[in-house]
Amino acid sequence: MTDTQADLDHLLCCFLFAPQQARERAQTLTAEQWQHGLERAVSHKILPDIAAYYQQYQPLPLPARYQAILRTHTVERASWLTALRLAAPFSQRAQTMLMKGFGHEILYPEKRERFAKDLDVVVADFPAFCEIAAHLLRHGFHMPFMAQLIWREKARCWEGLARFIHHEGNDDGGVELHIGEFVVDEHHKLRWPALRAQATDAHIDDIPLCVPDTPMMLTVFFMELATRPECMLRDLYDGYCLGMTLTDRNQHTALAAALNREGLGDQVSKLMAAFARFHLTPPDGLVQLAERVHHTGTPATSGWRDRLRKRLDAACQHAPGLLRVFSLLDRPWAIELAMQFAIPIYGILIASDPQPLHLQKIGRYRLLMTPAGTFLLGGVGLFSDDEIAYLESVIASSPLPLTPEPEP
Repeated sequence: MTDTQADLDHLLCCFLFAPQQARERAQTLTAEQWQHGLERAVSHKILPDIAAYYQQYQPLPLPARYQAILRTHTVERASWLTALRLAAPFSQRAQTMLMKGFGHEILYPEKRERFAKDLDVVVADFPAFCEIAAHLLRHGFHMPFMAQLIWREKARCWEGLARFIHHEGNDDGGVELHIGEFVVDEHHKLRWPALRAQATDAHIDDIPLCVPDTPMMLTVFFMELATRPECMLRDLYDGYCLGMTLTDRNQHTALAAALNREGLGDQVSKLMAAFARFHLTPPDGLVQLAERVHHTGTPATSGWRDRLRKRLDAACQHAPGLLRVFSLLDRPWAIELAMQFAIPIYGILIASDPQPLHLQKIGRYRLLMTPAGTFLLGGVGLFSDDEIAYLESVIASSPLPLTPEPEP
């Protein structure tokens, strides 16, 4: 019988790592055991793999819930490939880099689709972001959510994060464009120059891609692992495939030093513990890496900007009676203050017509005009539909009533 969660996890691990044994086990499972296994596969983010075995060995149709999840995955995956094709010229110029997701899938030893929620792409800078965003917006994508933008005074540039959803896609998925840096959480961030220095070429579905090399991909992998309490089976398989490519002894030392600088030694231990829990032999490269990393046991403290941003967002959600007060943070004076101290602000795309890059003040509103369109800036983004409709009508009039301000 396969009743306990631990039993189910070992069964699912068998499906990933031991195909011959998996085929034998699949023929003995009851409908109830399959149901529990499919549900657990969702938690481990390996549903397509387990559903394939179910459809081969179980006479009953796949339950509707899992069919719906797989349909969503298929649609999302198609939209990601569309986005990667649109971004391919930028990849060839080393202005974009694919992170995680397909990057891991490229290393899978057999044809296997990696199950994921969204696609992460880092772009070199804001001008490259504007070009790619404009392409996406012209080819079936939109921006239903606020972008997060940061003004870097010293570098005189915008950075941040924006999510694009395909018109057939899922609001929980989409394509995330990271501008100038890849941010996993407030503790782990990678700047574009560091990523670019460890870039390599790859292909998926004949699409040319720029991806991190193995040491950088493993660094990102362990950063992601630090955001989870335990190692999922998808993480275990990713770690195994990444570890199999870690064959250069010189890479072990350099990678261990990078992981120690980021305080990620405990995440290597977390991955090795998962191999032990499932009675799997880890790749030699990971074993040697584990011998070189240090264990911190104490997470880093988030910066004051991140703490302020989180507290503002939480206050807006849990103190609706104060929304009028918080809306003052959407005024131009608050935007200027946030820009001065590199505090993240929000941008709502309210028009997609291209504009020269500049800031514009219209009454009590601050707009960022860009080649990708016009963003309404806000410290908390508490704008009414009437306010947005008013600004859209102003932008639609030609010319704009106020003289554009110089770039900050």
